[in-house]
Amino acid sequence: MIQNHLDKKNIFTKGRHIDFPESVVNFFAGDLGQPYGGFPKKLQQVVLKDHPAITVRPGSLAKPADFKAIKQELTNKIKHTPNEDDLQGYLMYPKVFIDYFKNYQQYGEVMDLDTTTYFQGMRPGEVKHIQYGQGQEMILKLDFISTPNQDGKRTLFFELNGRSLQLMVRDNSLKETVKATPQAAADDPGQLGMPLNGTVVKVNVQVGDQVKAGDILVVTEAMKMESAVKAPFTGKVAKIYANVGNHLKSQDLLLTLTK
Repeated sequence: MIQNHLDKKNIFTKGRHIDFPESVVNFFAGDLGQPYGGFPKKLQQVVLKDHPAITVRPGSLAKPADFKAIKQELTNKIKHTPNEDDLQGYLMYPKVFIDYFKNYQQYGEVMDLDTTTYFQGMRPGEVKHIQYGQGQEMILKLDFISTPNQDGKRTLFFELNGRSLQLMVRDNSLKETVKATPQAAADDPGQLGMPLNGTVVKVNVQVGDQVKAGDILVVTEAMKMESAVKAPFTGKVAKIYANVGNHLKSQDLLLTLTK
């Protein structure tokens, strides 16, 4: 609401042209249950648009889980036989679990790191004593970080238990630039803007495509939440500004439609 400058007065007008994050839509659809007295109908319509709502207990609509089939599905995705905790995590949060597993495969067990190091990394000259088992300790010292080379990689010079080592890693922050694009005009329903500061995940259309009202044109992601940007009316895709992987600001223009 802050990024889109929404308040209790203008949300009923401006909100009709904004695609809210999937988690917000699911909440107002009743997927987490019903609040006492129900949802405010007018606000619910603004958030849901053409998304269906339920008024019963969500669990009553859940189909029985086929654990054998789901376990096989997860095994195919992670190329590994999941344990019971893996299976339960995937059942509740499928996308989050897959992201977690990929990061675990890449970085290993990160729970032994302190919070500051996990989020900010080590500073040159800093020494960390990492306990990774009963009576087992790793002494890690970061000596120096090189400037990036032409491929965007840096060399880390560090010591592991007194042994000097080097490791070349890609500095992903060098690629995370925000693409400058025009802003979507709030008074033009044919200009579809980025719902929140985030990343373009999918672009489902091409210039010249005919679309129907409610078709999902672009999928974006912000703060681990995906948002579907839908066509507000039946028309034709006139121009596409967004590409998959673009890091955009709220209301940066994604594409334009004509009737």
